[in-house]
Amino acid sequence: MVKRRYYLWHDEDLPVRKCSSKRHIIKVMFLTAVARPCYDHGSKTMWDGKIGMWPFVSEVPAQRKSKNRPRGTMVTAPITVTKPVYRDFLVNKVILRIKQVWPGRRDVPVFIQQDNARPHVQVDDLEVATAGTIGGWRVQLVAQPAMSPDFNVLDLGFFNSIQALQHRQVVTCIDDLVAAVHAAFDELDFRTLDKTFMTLQKVMEESLKVGGDNTYKLPHLHKDKLARQGLLTSQLACDPDVAGAIEAMNSRMDFERRVDDLSCVLESCVIDGAINTSNIDELCTIVQDLSTDEN
Repeated sequence: MVKRRYYLWHDEDLPVRKCSSKRHIIKVMFLTAVARPCYDHGSKTMWDGKIGMWPFVSEVPAQRKSKNRPRGTMVTAPITVTKPVYRDFLVNKVILRIKQVWPGRRDVPVFIQQDNARPHVQVDDLEVATAGTIGGWRVQLVAQPAMSPDFNVLDLGFFNSIQALQHRQVVTCIDDLVAAVHAAFDELDFRTLDKTFMTLQKVMEESLKVGGDNTYKLPHLHKDKLARQGLLTSQLACDPDVAGAIEAMNSRMDFERRVDDLSCVLESCVIDGAINTSNIDELCTIVQDLSTDEN
């Protein structure tokens, strides 16, 4: 733990704060996959939405001896995340685990959202796409919108909840850290994950209100208070303002598309300085459509 709080009596001396360099703090990257919890009609139970969490570590021989072990002993060490490593985790861990625990039908599309980190593969990566279609499944990759960290349910609140549980345990090595994170992942109540997905829905609505920008404030739904009062529902109603914002956005995008079409037709009318009259009818139709929309 980096942060620690002390409670002292009035005549006690303050403890001396000693901290190693941040370069020596135990750090491990994890690949986590979750979905919104739902009722599994097959098993007649509630599915918690936790697909899995995998650390980027490997077993390597120790390069130096210590008082705890001789040189050459196999120890756990973090590995660098590259595209081949990330692709291998997607194919052999994430997609494989989805096919094992997914409560829905396999012919329904399952989308894996990833952010735009540099080691991540392209959404049309051939190896990942092939693995996602084996066995009649339709597992696909989609990219998270750029500059939109709140669109990631993990960063939106799920990781904070896991970290709060993990910090209750004192870890001294990578193995302890991995075990503590896995224990926190398993211990976390599925209702916390479900509430985070509710917040994600409202975040998307706030983004649509400002035309898809990220200049919005995070909404506060007071979900715990509503849950205590028995007023929290699993399906949140959409804000009426969002429907109007979506309609205005679609109209604007359609108008921009027609302007682009008009620009292409105008460019095709001029060939080597001469006027090409073959596109006049198409040009008149586009201009008429634009004039009708403005009126």
